[in-house]
Amino acid sequence: MASAGPPRAATCSAATPADLRRLWENGDRGPALRAALEGWDRLLSDPSDLEWLARALRASGLGAEALALQVAAARRHARLATSGGGLIRSILASGDPWWARELLAEAGGDSRELQALRIEVALALGDAAPLIAAWVRTHRDGPALEAAVRWWVRSDRVEEAARLADEVPGLTRWRARFALWRNRPDVARPLLATLAPDSEVRCLEAIACVLDGDLAQGETRLRSLLDTDVREEAAAWLATVLRKQRRYADAVKAADAASSASLGFNLVARLEREIASDHEWMDNAAGGPAPARAGWLPRIARFAQRLGGRFRLRRIEDLENADALYPLGLKPRDTTAALAAAVNRFGGNHTVHLTTTTGGVLASYPLPENPRQLGATVQLVLWTRGADAARALYDRLAKRVDDHPLYRIYHGELELWMGAYARAERIFRAILARDEWVRWAWIGLGASVMFQGDLGEAQKIWTRGLSRTHPVPGPTLYVYRGECYRRQGEHDLARRELETGLRQKPYRLSARINLALLDRDPDALARAERDCAAFAPLLMAELRGSPVERLEQVLEAMRGNRSSSAWNMSYHLWGRLWRRGVTDGARGPS
Repeated sequence: MASAGPPRAATCSAATPADLRRLWENGDRGPALRAALEGWDRLLSDPSDLEWLARALRASGLGAEALALQVAAARRHARLATSGGGLIRSILASGDPWWARELLAEAGGDSRELQALRIEVALALGDAAPLIAAWVRTHRDGPALEAAVRWWVRSDRVEEAARLADEVPGLTRWRARFALWRNRPDVARPLLATLAPDSEVRCLEAIACVLDGDLAQGETRLRSLLDTDVREEAAAWLATVLRKQRRYADAVKAADAASSASLGFNLVARLEREIASDHEWMDNAAGGPAPARAGWLPRIARFAQRLGGRFRLRRIEDLENADALYPLGLKPRDTTAALAAAVNRFGGNHTVHLTTTTGGVLASYPLPENPRQLGATVQLVLWTRGADAARALYDRLAKRVDDHPLYRIYHGELELWMGAYARAERIFRAILARDEWVRWAWIGLGASVMFQGDLGEAQKIWTRGLSRTHPVPGPTLYVYRGECYRRQGEHDLARRELETGLRQKPYRLSARINLALLDRDPDALARAERDCAAFAPLLMAELRGSPVERLEQVLEAMRGNRSSSAWNMSYHLWGRLWRRGVTDGARGPS
């Protein structure tokens, strides 16, 4: 790639912070950032007056470097305790509670902001109950007590939350929510009527409709909330409504939307997906719903087909989240037909912090640590402290989930993004040696082999994986296989795979690049170059050659990252890992 090579020492020694800022403000953004990165150690040792550079780095897709510069500046000026709260909160919001905990310990201090941050970090990493109790004793104003109710719920102590909500007159919204969680829409409605109809209140009113059995009204209200700040809860409830209406394909989509919008592990959304997908399969196996006026013989035949399908449903022990279901009374040999009753046990609560109710008494329903969720969270450290910190965390935290395959697949994916293909291959092979039913391990193993140049073996791996796990490739595998076929010269097969993957995920840049390279049409190549310039303008400014050569270099710079998510797409340039940039102020403090 044209940008490969060692940093230029002359630039490092010559560029002062004033030089860098002048370059940036004159529009020479590439030279400014390159000079900054080449003089990085010197800038970190004296980060005075470089807040503008932190903003520039973040806006360009170098979030980890921006945070490192801000932390260095806060340390230099002893500001972690006095003004570092916003910075630490940004680090926590970026998905790195481990670093946030270290910085809070370093900051010291006991301001209200830092106390709240310590509770947030403790909720992410351990038991926050002592800190919440101390907070309630110290702060008795309305906002503080409302925060305490929310923290008690998140710490799986809903009994404490409900008691506090009953004690404080201003917490009407929480009392209404807890009434719904107790399956008492009749109690919730008068409370909701006293509140301004913001998106949360409207969502609670929609939930009341569903609990009352008015599914049509509930659906209408929930759909109006899918573009609001309560989209996760609304989508989870919409999945329930659609499943009860036997609209199973739509229920699967709603459940997926709820999971995608969730900042935590949403068990109800996962269960609704399991129920709806199995019922959809049964309907397809039986030829769809019976006609309204079908004769008695066809009806008996269809019933027999469905009855037979019922005994072929997946068992609870085969589900990814089976361990979370056994405390509800489900048995390993039960089928997914039992899941609807399990979902009903959560009453009006479809949030990530589940509760059950017995005799009107709420009880938290703590979930076992989810290996997939932990793996995804550790992967976020890549964007705050870099790959080495994330790798160290993967190894350090592995015992918490018995080094579960669904935890380790995220580590393998990270190595693909970094271009460490041999390391990724070892991780995926170790996963499959333990559990050959992990679909993503087969996908990742084939990708790691493909990027090491063995295209035929990659295709064989993906074929074996599909035979063991799932007959339909899915959008990620379609793109990997399409790119592999293109490199093998199998143009028709490549086109079929890439176009299928792109239909499923239209925003997957790697698929558009591969299709342009396959067609070699000048207009398609130009469109792909424009897409790449929007994603990675500094990279495109560095690359030389024909459009085909430049697009091949973009794929090389992306390493093994073929993500469809705008914020997870990444590339390598000047010895750094970049991703799509953000505008000033869009993420974190300035």
